[in-house]
Amino acid sequence: MSQYKELTKRLESYEDGKRCGQEFIILCKLLPTLICCEANFKILMDYFLPDHLLFDRLAGREAIENEEKLRRQLAWRTKEQIAEDNANAIEEHNETLIAKPLSGLHEELKQKEQARQESWKKRPPVELTREAFIKANRFQAKAWADKWGIRVLNEHWAQQDREAGNV
Repeated sequence: MSQYKELTKRLESYEDGKRCGQEFIILCKLLPTLICCEANFKILMDYFLPDHLLFDRLAGREAIENEEKLRRQLAWRTKEQIAEDNANAIEEHNETLIAKPLSGLHEELKQKEQARQESWKKRPPVELTREAFIKANRFQAKAWADKWGIRVLNEHWAQQDREAGNV
């Protein structure tokens, strides 16, 4: 029985560590000057001791913004490093595109266009009002805009306004 408890505890700590690592990577994308390295990850995890469950991208960002001592402990990238990393990423992406056959690129574009046209046929839920969109955080708003498209959302809200007699 004790082996089961120990295995369960190990699995939970592994899952928690995995979740924290994923949240840290997202935090580094939100703060592009923050270097995504093991040292920064360890510093943040030590800051959130004894309970790592409190750590997520938003809590990490808030801690960094509000704690000067923590901010000084972390490693940051310079603007030159960011520009170099961006140039490398663009070059890598371009090389990937060049390596693809032209027919594959055409097929990919056709699929994206088809998916976009299909999204226009879908209707957003009634609960998704203009006010709900405005009050949502930027990640949720972007997810809705990606899912239905701005054109469909604007048509949806215009229809809601007409039905409510606001137009």
